[in-house]
Amino acid sequence: MVVKRSSEEITSVLMGTLQKSRYGMTIADIVRKTGISRNTVGKYLTILCTLGQVEMHIVGPAQVYNLSNRIPITKIWLEKVPFPYILISTDGKIKELNTKLCELFSIEKEKLISKKITESGFEVLNKIADTSDYNLALEGKIKKETEFDFIETEGTIYVAWTYPVVLYDGSYGIISSLTPLNSS
Repeated sequence: MVVKRSSEEITSVLMGTLQKSRYGMTIADIVRKTGISRNTVGKYLTILCTLGQVEMHIVGPAQVYNLSNRIPITKIWLEKVPFPYILISTDGKIKELNTKLCELFSIEKEKLISKKITESGFEVLNKIADTSDYNLALEGKIKKETEFDFIETEGTIYVAWTYPVVLYDGSYGIISSLTPLNSS
């Protein structure tokens, strides 16, 4: 007798199985561990990848799946963000920055969109790119020791947190936020 599982149960089993895996799993590995059919596993992994909950990496001839550390970002969420932020694509180009960041640093948004963060001409943005969190986030990883970095520029110290995200268009990137800690 075949046991029919709900979508929620299948998703839960797949996510739980991937969570227990240290280095990721292939579809064949997941099928062996769960007993779920190959077609169903493939279908759900595709959906979970699209939602940003799972990432797939090519390792030799294999497709290896891991749980994602990326935060899914929607346009609606971005419109409501109460702090200055910048969105950066995995190739280091600026995709978006909000009005709060532009006002905080007197930045003209239109001049920076699609430029590499390291070519922006703004010291504070270059310092974001120099943080340890920046490169980890570009790789989809999160620094475990602390959740933020301190950046000092022009006499002000900023708390900068940088996280890997899945952007509203399905692409990967990072979001970095800067909050002034003090003013001199």
